[in-house]
Amino acid sequence: KKLLSCTQLIHINMKIILLFALFIFTNVCFAQNKGTVKNPRIADLETTHYQKDSSAVAAYLYKECITRIFHSDDIPNQEGYKADLTHKYRLKIYKKEGVQYTRDSIILRINGNLNIDKVTHFVVTTYNLDNGKVIKSVLKEKDLIIDKSNKSYHILYYTAKDVSIGSIVDIQYSIRSPYLYNLHNWYFQSNIPTRSCFYHFSYPDFIDYNVVINGYAPLEQTTTTTPGQLNQYALIHQEFRGVNIPAFSIEPYIFSPLNYLGFLTFNLIGYREAHNVQQQVAYTWENVGQELLNSGCFGGRVMEGDFLEEDIANLVVGLEQPKEKSLAVYEHIQHKVTWNRILGLVNTATLQSIYKKGVGNVTDINLLLVSALKKAGLKAFPVLLSTRSHGLINPQKPSIRSFNYVVAGIEFEDETVHFLDATDPFGTLDLLPEYCLNGQALRLGTYSELIDLPSKKKEIESFVAKIALDEMGLATGTLKYVAKDYAAYQLRQDWQEAGNQLRFFKRLELDNKKLLIQSGSVKYIEENNKAVELDLSIRLKSCYQLGPKTASFTPVYMGNLEENPFEASTRTYPIHFSLPKKKSVLLTIEIPKGYSVKTLPQSEIVLLPNKAGQFSYSASIIGEAVQIAYSFKLNTTYLPSTMYSYLQAFYDAILRKRGEPILFKKD
Repeated sequence: KKLLSCTQLIHINMKIILLFALFIFTNVCFAQNKGTVKNPRIADLETTHYQKDSSAVAAYLYKECITRIFHSDDIPNQEGYKADLTHKYRLKIYKKEGVQYTRDSIILRINGNLNIDKVTHFVVTTYNLDNGKVIKSVLKEKDLIIDKSNKSYHILYYTAKDVSIGSIVDIQYSIRSPYLYNLHNWYFQSNIPTRSCFYHFSYPDFIDYNVVINGYAPLEQTTTTTPGQLNQYALIHQEFRGVNIPAFSIEPYIFSPLNYLGFLTFNLIGYREAHNVQQQVAYTWENVGQELLNSGCFGGRVMEGDFLEEDIANLVVGLEQPKEKSLAVYEHIQHKVTWNRILGLVNTATLQSIYKKGVGNVTDINLLLVSALKKAGLKAFPVLLSTRSHGLINPQKPSIRSFNYVVAGIEFEDETVHFLDATDPFGTLDLLPEYCLNGQALRLGTYSELIDLPSKKKEIESFVAKIALDEMGLATGTLKYVAKDYAAYQLRQDWQEAGNQLRFFKRLELDNKKLLIQSGSVKYIEENNKAVELDLSIRLKSCYQLGPKTASFTPVYMGNLEENPFEASTRTYPIHFSLPKKKSVLLTIEIPKGYSVKTLPQSEIVLLPNKAGQFSYSASIIGEAVQIAYSFKLNTTYLPSTMYSYLQAFYDAILRKRGEPILFKKD
């Protein structure tokens, strides 16, 4: 509603501007660009593969969109400025799997005030070559299938006619839209390559747009200005050109593809009235926060905590430290209310009702947590975030739609900010689910602002093992495994899924194929604030080879790292690891009776640039045993693609050292 009122404001205020000359100029330009495209070349119809990527099942020979903002009075009482978007795409099919790209849809936004998107032109033409003759099949607007089931938009489905391997399909349509504040993104990159792309965006110079290029495929951008007649109100022309845009492909260690895919976004910043008075239209992050806080179904809910007063008072009695109070309240809500697995920013009922029913969505539960924390005298506030699959927040485009998740934030007396998520049965202070750790978040309050959402805790593992090698060729011993923070979090998830200790141990064996757990104990698995400790009696399989004169033992370092996860020769996108990590392994291996050490693996240290990571390995003889110290640290979750070769070498070194044996000789 806020956005719609902004558009109406533009319509009302711009009536006072003398724009007749501009109106004629713009519509003449528009008419000149309504022509149809030329028929495809015979050479393109005969081509059997895409030159830049022979594996492509289809390719866009070109993608084009012309968008013009102009004054329109085509609907009585609805005159004003609108956008005309003319799309022209040419698609070549190389393999049968490419036919799917000739089936697509168009989304038209609607509302009850006749402010609707309108299709003004539509045609899809299929070209096939038959004995040297070009055959055309045409799909027209009357052939569209329209889905009107949603009150906010209609979906127009189309399927090109007579498509087969070798076909070329031209898709052309135009949309007239009143939604100047919310122009659709334009995707110049997709799952298939694009030979060339072009976007032209023209608008009066009294309107201020910010166009952002997303992704890693390069575009050439130019901006020019043409004066209107009588020197009244120039037109701004922004053009974006690209050639040989590769197909988008998923690389290991990325989050949402939307963070890397190539597309344009359009943000209406404001406009200039008569006398050069600038009016702001675009949201700010503070606007986003205030709109939610002023909503009775969001910010108003946080103030409904009176029913919690007695329960919370009993919880925090005798507790002095803010951390103690916050954890007591958090654990109460965490166990009191169950998450129904629904995301979004919609509150479904009063907090008292949620508290009583014991079930709610992510907004219900964490607003309840914020309210309860406030009743404990803590400085608590809602925090909005975008989960990893939802994509990164664009700081330049404030919008409520940027977010799909809510957590609780707390500021302690030392001004440190901490986070809690009561939907998560395995969470604790600053231990949010991994999918929540996605760059920035919006802190709501008197002055709502974007804040960093850092990974305050790591995945920390420690292994201490003592292994005996006997004359029967068996490797047996003890293992103490301590998992902290996110490593403990993962073990708690595994424990719940397993259901009992025996099946839990079987899961550990599946993750460590050379490990056989004979017996053991598990401590603190139910206490989220503590590290999990495992004390195990173990046997190691397929790692000890005993011969008449020699023997070899290849140590087991736990974990399933069997190959380099970065095998590709090149890397396009940055690397995003889920979490910072720290792993240490201390192995003490008894020298077999009657044998001495012939060869030990050499010690080695490998560093990533900028202290991003470190791997160290050392082997030494201490008395009647060999001791191996193995340490792995990953200090950052983000590495630019320029560090890819270093990362490859880093993992190559780890794998090489993991595979090096200790050699023994018979005395």
